[in-house]
Amino acid sequence: MIKRKILVLLMLITTLFAFNNITAYAAYNLEPYEWSDSAIKYYYDNYNSTRFKTYIGIAASTWNSESINASLSYQYPIGAYCTEVQDPNAAWDGICYISYDSNGYITNATLCLNASISVTWNNDNALKSVAVHEFGHILSLGDNGEMKCIMNDMTWGTNSRYGTYKLTTPQSIDVAGVNYIY
Repeated sequence: MIKRKILVLLMLITTLFAFNNITAYAAYNLEPYEWSDSAIKYYYDNYNSTRFKTYIGIAASTWNSESINASLSYQYPIGAYCTEVQDPNAAWDGICYISYDSNGYITNATLCLNASISVTWNNDNALKSVAVHEFGHILSLGDNGEMKCIMNDMTWGTNSRYGTYKLTTPQSIDVAGVNYIY
C-alpha cells in the first residue's frame, strides 16, 4: 500500500513538472496586433547615420534568414518607419511605438535606436541584438522578461539578452512566435 502511494505521488510530481514546462513555453508574450500582410515593409530617411542604416539592414536580414512565415523588406516610404535618435536622458537603447486599429492590424509603427547609449551603440554585437529585438516588435512579438530569447527585454544586466546570453539572433521560441502570428 505504501509503495503504491509513493508511486502515485511520484507520478503526480512528474506530471506537475511536465505541466510546469508547458506553462513556461505558453508564457511567451505576443502583442495584440499584426500586419495585414506577412510581407512587411520598413523604411528610413537618408539623414540617419551609415551605422544605423547598416544595423537596420542586418537586423532585417537576420530575421529573413530564419524560417519565419513573414518577410521584412526596405521600401521607401511604406511600412514601419525606422529612425536613429540622440536621447541621453532615455534609459532605452531601442524602442518601438506601434498603433493598430480595432481589428488588431498595425496602422503605424516606428522603430528607434538610441545612439546616445554608447555602451550599446559602439558595440557591434550589442547593437545588432537591439536592432533584431526591435524588429521582433515590428513582427508582433512582445517583451519576454529574462527568458533566453531575442525578445528578452534587457540588453544589459543580470539575465539580459546580450550582457548575459550574448544573443544577436532570434531563438527557436522567437521564430515560433512569429510563425504563430503569421
